[in-house]
Amino acid sequence: MAGDFEGREWKFETWLLGVPLPPQDWILEQMTEQKRGTILRLKHLRKTGMFKAGSVDIYRAVLLGDAHDPKSVEEWLAQEKMQKR
Repeated sequence: MAGDFEGREWKFETWLLGVPLPPQDWILEQMTEQKRGTILRLKHLRKTGMFKAGSVDIYRAVLLGDAHDPKSVEEWLAQEKMQKR
């Protein structure tokens, strides 16, 4: 969902998850300006087709796994998947 408000474009995302997330406090506890920039950069790269990861996966990989590029996001997600087996 997207729309304009006071001259700025705003987008809202809905996440449909296969697994429950930790309590949402984890986002506020882990967020820094640097990590916010990394998340936005990765989401932009995803839009260009450079890699595929869900939005929530990008947040989790950056905030919980210190991922910083598409490769480290994919590695963190693969490692997490292996740990759940």
